[in-house]
Amino acid sequence: MTVELRPLEIRNHRDGRWLEIAWSDGVTAVMPHRLLREACRCAHCLAAKKAGQTMRVEVGICLDAVEPYGPNALRLSFDDGHSRGLYPFSYLRELPAGSRPVAGIQQENVLANPSSSSGLR
Repeated sequence: MTVELRPLEIRNHRDGRWLEIAWSDGVTAVMPHRLLREACRCAHCLAAKKAGQTMRVEVGICLDAVEPYGPNALRLSFDDGHSRGLYPFSYLRELPAGSRPVAGIQQENVLANPSSSSGLR
């Protein structure tokens, strides 16, 4: 018997442009809005990918709305007007996820790179 993974919490961090999902197995996934938009599987996006077209997604894309779609998926709506993408939970779980950003920006490890522009030597 397999246990079905399901999200326990879903938080859209609009200011930082990332979606946080806490899964039933204890894993918390953090996915940038841009990654989610690029991973869209709606009919239009799949046809474009199949035709060899490159998906051009703005760096500052923002996820405007997250809505449940049936018992096992989410509908994601972005600020570029794209709102037809359905994201099954199993698909969301397969997408690459990172750790929670600190204050919404990437932090450089100064100790690992002392000659960086941080001013520390």
